[in-house]
Amino acid sequence: MVTVNGDGSTWTSSGILYVGHEGEGTLNVEAGGQVTSHFEGIVGNLSDSVGTVTVSGTDEADNPSTWTNSSDLIVGKAGQGTLNVEDGGLVSNVFGFIGFDQDSMGTVTVTGEGSTWTTSNFISVGVVGHATLNIEAGGQVSNDTGSIGGDPGSTGIATVTGEGSTWTNTSNLYVGNSGEGTLNIEAGGQVSSTTGVIGNSSTGLGGVTVRGTDGSGTPSRWTVGGGLTVGNAGSGGLFVRDGAEVQSGETHVGVSGNGNVLINDANWTIATNLYVGDFGVGSVNVQNGGQLSSEFGFIADGASPISTVTVAQANESGTPATFTTSQDLVVGGNNTTAGGNGRLNVGLGGVVNVGNRLRLWDSGTVNLNGGTINLAELDSVFVNVFGTFNFSHGKLNFTTDQTIDTGGTLETALGGSLTIGFAQHLGVEGVATILKPVAIDGGTLSVGEVVNPQLIDLQRGTLNINNQPVAIEPGGPFGNTLNLQEETTINAALGVTNHGVVKGNGTLGGPFTNAADGEVQGLAGNNLQFTGSGNSNSGQLTLSGGQVHFTQDFTNNATGLVIGNGTLRGDGETSNDGNMAFSATANVIGDVVNNASGTIISAGGATTFYDDVVNNGEIRTYTNSFTVYFGSYSGSGDTGSGTVIMEGDLKPGSSPGIMSFGGDLEFGPAATLEIELGGLLAGDDFDHITVADDITLNGLLDVSIINGFTHSAGDTFEIITAASVLDTFDTVSLPPLPGDLHWFVNYGATSVELVTTFAGDFDFDGDVDGRDFLVWQQSPAVGSLTDWQSNYGATTGTLGATSAAVPEPSSLLLMALLLVTLSLRRKAA
Repeated sequence: MVTVNGDGSTWTSSGILYVGHEGEGTLNVEAGGQVTSHFEGIVGNLSDSVGTVTVSGTDEADNPSTWTNSSDLIVGKAGQGTLNVEDGGLVSNVFGFIGFDQDSMGTVTVTGEGSTWTTSNFISVGVVGHATLNIEAGGQVSNDTGSIGGDPGSTGIATVTGEGSTWTNTSNLYVGNSGEGTLNIEAGGQVSSTTGVIGNSSTGLGGVTVRGTDGSGTPSRWTVGGGLTVGNAGSGGLFVRDGAEVQSGETHVGVSGNGNVLINDANWTIATNLYVGDFGVGSVNVQNGGQLSSEFGFIADGASPISTVTVAQANESGTPATFTTSQDLVVGGNNTTAGGNGRLNVGLGGVVNVGNRLRLWDSGTVNLNGGTINLAELDSVFVNVFGTFNFSHGKLNFTTDQTIDTGGTLETALGGSLTIGFAQHLGVEGVATILKPVAIDGGTLSVGEVVNPQLIDLQRGTLNINNQPVAIEPGGPFGNTLNLQEETTINAALGVTNHGVVKGNGTLGGPFTNAADGEVQGLAGNNLQFTGSGNSNSGQLTLSGGQVHFTQDFTNNATGLVIGNGTLRGDGETSNDGNMAFSATANVIGDVVNNASGTIISAGGATTFYDDVVNNGEIRTYTNSFTVYFGSYSGSGDTGSGTVIMEGDLKPGSSPGIMSFGGDLEFGPAATLEIELGGLLAGDDFDHITVADDITLNGLLDVSIINGFTHSAGDTFEIITAASVLDTFDTVSLPPLPGDLHWFVNYGATSVELVTTFAGDFDFDGDVDGRDFLVWQQSPAVGSLTDWQSNYGATTGTLGATSAAVPEPSSLLLMALLLVTLSLRRKAA
């Protein structure tokens, strides 16, 4: 063992420096020590030798410990060699070899920030033997050309891991040159080379895995400034995963050998062209949100037995797996010549973006199975005659104008007919000029604009028109009548204006305007649905037993008329400025605001509102007709002479106010009458209901105090007046009163009053007197005798006239009765 330790400590060898020549040897260079070999340095020379060199740390002035070799450095020549470069140590040489001879074993570890191994020429990890190179925790290795698994029979493994860890190859990097080579780039490690070859010769077997990021999110990365070949003549695999990146120039996968690439939730950027299967077998899989991009893409451009690119599966955040070419993508050849058997598979969660032309040669196949292909042009020369386009489901989307005609590439892509079948989505972002009939039978057609839309047969499925307003009118592209069949949808992003008739059992999307000369018909058994926002009616909406459903807002304008029986449903707010006249059985679902100019009529049946209604205009229920409210009802009342039934919350006026009903008013068991008290003037200060005929009470009376109002004894609030008051509320919720004041609900024959009185006023006549004692004597549970004693003689005068009919006992008599009563109760106790 030799240790060179400390600033100024040196060892100079004028010849070969052996560490472990025949036996076991150890060299430690520490704390700024310096070792110089003017020829080779060999660690583990002969077959039975074991050599270990550790170059570690710096001196107090931060000068590194160094081992400088003027020629080659061999770690594991025929024996077992280990080199550790740690904590800022520095090793340099011309050529570097790890695992030189057959059966030798060599390991080099460069670890820690500032630790460096510099080779001015070639580094071979596994020349003929077995070798490991570890670059960790900020260690740095640099050289000209790098090789992992050099000669047949060799095995080499290089791992670059951790933030700041780098391996710089200023020339080529071979992984599996003629032997077996593995390169792992992990946890933010960085590898760069001018070119890269994985699986170089026929005996070469190479694999590169680039995985993950460091703690700050910097991706692990292999940067290849020039060409990258995966499976040159041997077998090569490139696996990029979990947020890592590969950047390369022109790339070949499967030149004469077998090449396999997996991009899994990671990124591979190719500056120029990608060739998958030149004369070998190439496979590229982009999955789980992986991203692959190049300028041109060629699948089986040479005589490849079979080469495949598969793009499928979004990642957990919903990012689709994507393959993008800024220019052409050619399957089964190149731009001018047919090649081998090429396959492009685009599955669910996969997207292929072709900046220009997608071309299929005779042996090229595209399988669109749930993903999306965006392209400018589908090659018109070769598709018709040779290539195969299997469009089972997914989206084929053209980014330019297209002419849809028989005998073209589009017909071929759709399986030989102009029918868009189930789960097929055909998109034209520009103008779609339709020259022959196109059937939508379970699929979707999306266009920017459309010429000759009358040639579209929408049997079932969806038509999307994204950049063109749609008008239903005589002579218009859809004619004067739009009849939407069941399971059909038309979405017009810029809106639909109806001057004719819209009816049917389908869906219309986008802002909808029913003009003054337009009619919407909700026919019996139909559910006509509008899914856009900003919907309005200035014409007529006729319910004839069916449902018209607005999934967002709907406004009935001042000239608009909604009429008939059936269901009007609005999932957003329905606003009425015009007229609504419901007959027979009509249902209104969703919140309704009847504005000042609006009128809602219920005649000849029952109209039911299932959600909240604010009435600022007129609602009129005709004689022998019913209007039922299951939500809250506020604002004005009902001017008609029919019956209004409350099953929800009745909120008179506009906090507070007077609500009038021209007929009967009935409260159901689940109903609530909400009364606000803020003063003594009906309508201005507290809520009041006026009913021309009968009011039937039920449910809950819920009273609240507003505006900080303070009650006094004798305050009276006539909250209901009617021709007759029937029944009482099931439950009364009253706010607390100050001091000894209590509430009294006075149910009269034609009115209901809320009165504040004193504690001890057991007969609720407005004063505390002898009659209250007699009431308590007959039923002690009515209240506390102490309250009667404390407040005896108090009076509000409110109910004095009514109370005068009962003679008042004298004070002496009352006192005698009190004493007798108390005595009897004590004896009983």
